[in-house]
Amino acid sequence: MLNKSDRAKLAKKTINKFIPHLIEVDARVREGVQQSELIHYSPTDAKASQAIASPEAESAPSESSHETEAGNPSKRRKLEALQKLDSFQSTPKPSTSSSAVQPRIRIIKSDTFDAAEATLRAHPKASVAVLNMASALQPGGGVLRGALAQKEALCVRSTLHPSLDPSFYRIPLLAAIYSPDVLVFRGSDLVDLPKFDWFHTAVIICAALRQPDVEKGKDGKMIYSDKKEREVMMDKIRLIFQIAKDKGITHLILGALGCGAYRNPPEEVAVMFRKVLLEGRRHEGVTGIEEVTFAIFNEGENLTSFKEMFEDIMVD
Repeated sequence: MLNKSDRAKLAKKTINKFIPHLIEVDARVREGVQQSELIHYSPTDAKASQAIASPEAESAPSESSHETEAGNPSKRRKLEALQKLDSFQSTPKPSTSSSAVQPRIRIIKSDTFDAAEATLRAHPKASVAVLNMASALQPGGGVLRGALAQKEALCVRSTLHPSLDPSFYRIPLLAAIYSPDVLVFRGSDLVDLPKFDWFHTAVIICAALRQPDVEKGKDGKMIYSDKKEREVMMDKIRLIFQIAKDKGITHLILGALGCGAYRNPPEEVAVMFRKVLLEGRRHEGVTGIEEVTFAIFNEGENLTSFKEMFEDIMVD
């Protein structure tokens, strides 16, 4: 693997020379860059995209089910976290037909673009989008300085960077960028892919809260201290699904949003994703997307938290 200095050199060469050449000679790449857009969160659209259960549907489980889950620490934490989210659920929203099909949910140890490539191999006709866990302040974060978090890795491996128009920044708190057709030409090892292995994917660029106030909960896990910050993160997650639904995405590659350097609490972020996906015990959440994959690169708390939160419904 390249050191930071060499990564910075590669990034500068890629962004300043190689990608501009691709834009010049490849009409599809050029159009993909030009069609990127800034999309603001629309609660009305989110309600239409997700069937949100009423408070009655969100009520506490029966005594017998509580006793069953109380003996399992991970399920008990899940139950407590979901009940906490119920406490700030906004006013009741209409629910759509429960017959609507929910997505398959997968949790895997993988790089984001590698997961997208595998999805396209398995489902060649799929409309795939990946989540770029972005910087709200700077296009590509520290990519030109050789940083290699997820947001930088995606920019040095694809034509994503020029679609991050400077006019979109600072990304508003409840907005995200959508880039519909990004070409991936480099692997996770930062080695150029053979041209026959290049592939295209849509990218949703959304910035998590940066280092929100957190505190230890009753079980010792970190949680948001500020109810408003928790609500903002919920709306950011809703926005991601709103965009995917509106753009006709069938297979969505996500991650542990904000749970790295931005220090959002992974267990609570996992709870939020589950809450938005399922929206209550009636399981009337996100519909219209066939598969949601959480691709988390490293073993550790992030991967563990998401696996525990979705263990009862995720597929292999």
